[in-house]
Amino acid sequence: MVGVDVARALALLAMMATHLVPETADDGRQTLTGVLFAGRASALFAVLAGVSLALATGGERPRVDAGARAGVAVRALLVAAVGLLLVEPRPADRGDPHELRAAVPRGPPLLRLRPRALLVTGGCWAVLTPLLSHALRSGRAAGPGAQPSLRDVGTDPLSLLERLLLTGYYPVLTWTTFLLVGLAVGRVALHRADVARRLVALGAGAAAVAWGASTLLVRAGWTHLVAAGPGADVQPSLGPGRLRLRGLYGTTPTTSPWWLAVVAPHTGTPFDLVHVAGCAVAVLGLCLLLTGRLQRPGRRGAGVGAARALAATGSMTLTLYTLHVIAADAGWGPDEPHTLWLLHAALAVLLAALWRSWAPRGPLEQVVAEPVRGRALRRPPPRRRVAVDHVRSVCGRLTRVRHLAKRPCTYCT
Repeated sequence: MVGVDVARALALLAMMATHLVPETADDGRQTLTGVLFAGRASALFAVLAGVSLALATGGERPRVDAGARAGVAVRALLVAAVGLLLVEPRPADRGDPHELRAAVPRGPPLLRLRPRALLVTGGCWAVLTPLLSHALRSGRAAGPGAQPSLRDVGTDPLSLLERLLLTGYYPVLTWTTFLLVGLAVGRVALHRADVARRLVALGAGAAAVAWGASTLLVRAGWTHLVAAGPGADVQPSLGPGRLRLRGLYGTTPTTSPWWLAVVAPHTGTPFDLVHVAGCAVAVLGLCLLLTGRLQRPGRRGAGVGAARALAATGSMTLTLYTLHVIAADAGWGPDEPHTLWLLHAALAVLLAALWRSWAPRGPLEQVVAEPVRGRALRRPPPRRRVAVDHVRSVCGRLTRVRHLAKRPCTYCT
């Protein structure tokens, strides 16, 4: 859990950077923030959501009963409500590429599958759902449109459902890929160093292959992309090496099938999904390796303290992300972007360290967890199961007594 929490903290800090620091410079080139974090930070968050879902339902040994499924549903609804609420205070005229969004958790009914089956399902999902999205959105205007909010639930639920599934920010149809990959990763033995090394190798390999294949395909189809447009996204002067989309977030243009070969951030193409998911898996593997070494007996120093601080930050990302969105929307802090990001990051780590020094979880995490722990979600076991458990308990006690007396247990026989 320490390694997972550290990876979650890195995702939080990277998301803050993409929100507060420009991803492109004045000349159109990507900044360091755009090169490192654009598309990858949100994908890491989504993959880790799948890992957490797997760990919460048994990890290597899935325990998926009615209570577990109800708990997942309640958590998803509560976090989704928080995400929709975060959209409300944002002014409607702020349509810049760095507008703030909160991803809605998605939990497919695949919790009982083994890691290999989940990984195969995730791979097929990454390839097929962008094709389906491209076909369903054919003829529609490019871009995600308006953000969903709580007022849409009562005024236009059908449009809200369409935006959540297909045409909005981070559409469920394609982004479920990350949750499936995270579920597959969470079902393996994450405490083993050899498993962490495999995650690094497989994740980095998949990311590199997807990036290389997309680069070759975009170069081959560059003339088709320029001819199909839209011209605002494909400029011949930039060339295929600098093709970057902004503000589409999983809803790429449908003017040409060659758009499905793009690997630019947030495009939701097969190559983009595989690349950023591979990066997320590799980052998680590195965090597991690092924290595994730092947690060895007798290890002390700044590295151990930094890992503990990041783990505390990653354990309450829902609270910290919410505070970050509220503060950024309100415009609190200095005007210089890098200074503002450093301020948000430092306050997040400090607040997490102070809060976790006396509380087991963050305030919003506690709110989300409390209904799940209630008795309403705990179905009493059937009477027959209670009777069987009682018989086994009595049998075990008699067996121990008979073993001490070196006599066979007639109750067992």
